[in-house]
Amino acid sequence: MCAREPAKRLHHRVAYRGRILTLEVDRVSEPGGVEVEREVVRHPGSAVILAIVPDGRLVFVRQYRYAVGGFLWELPAGHIDPGESAEETARRELVEETGYYPHRLEKLLEFYPAPGFTDELMYLFRANELEERTPCPKEDERIEVSLFTHQETIQMVARHEIMDAKTLVGLSMLEERLARH
Repeated sequence: MCAREPAKRLHHRVAYRGRILTLEVDRVSEPGGVEVEREVVRHPGSAVILAIVPDGRLVFVRQYRYAVGGFLWELPAGHIDPGESAEETARRELVEETGYYPHRLEKLLEFYPAPGFTDELMYLFRANELEERTPCPKEDERIEVSLFTHQETIQMVARHEIMDAKTLVGLSMLEERLARH
């Protein structure tokens, strides 16, 4: 059986502090007595939005992601600003990126997208009763917005056109809900 006690921090340093994240390097003694150095990205968390227009299509954004060197189709999402709730972030990000304002939000899930190196917690929301407004992306965002049917997204996943983890989690939740009804 796995030990459940927390690791003991032996040494701590901040290697980098940025606008959105902080990189910490800790020397720790983990459960079982293993002593190791861990690099941890501290992140304020994010909201991911599975937005559904009245005809059932899903709202997607396509944008360039420098870290992977290409454009990705994704569910709209963004990091939680200081003093903001995950729900407030979901509403703000959906309008900013797509121009849709959700009159109804339902939290579906909380998950860690990459617990091996970050403490980021993502909150997945389903958004309905959407009102069209003017999108207002950030200055450095070039976002293409498209609507896809559920079947189209399944085909996009199979063709490796959707490879973003938060989007795959969102689509899995949709699959699970559709299977129950």
